[in-house]
Amino acid sequence: MNPNEMIIGPGAEERERKLTPEGITLSGGRPLYHALLADPNAAILSTDETREAKSRLSASIEADADAVLSCEGKSTEDARAILLEIENRPSKQAA
Repeated sequence: MNPNEMIIGPGAEERERKLTPEGITLSGGRPLYHALLADPNAAILSTDETREAKSRLSASIEADADAVLSCEGKSTEDARAILLEIENRPSKQAA
C-alpha cells in the first residue's frame, strides 16, 4: 500500500475507499493539500513544498480521517483552519 493512502471502511457491507492527499478537493476543485501551502493560489508550485503539504495532509488523515473528509468542497480558508486544528492537537504518543 502506498504510504500516502489509507483505507477507510471496516467491512464487506461498506465499499472500502482509499483516502489520499489528492483525493479530496476544495470548493474551487483544487486538491485539499493546497490549503496547506504557503500560497494556495500560486500558479507554480515548488516540488518540495508540495511534497511537504501532502505529507502533512497524510498525517492529518491518519490522525482524524473524518475531520479531513469534512473538508471536501470547503473554501481554502475553512479547510486550512480544520487541518491546522488537527495538526495542533496534542499527540497521543506524547501522553
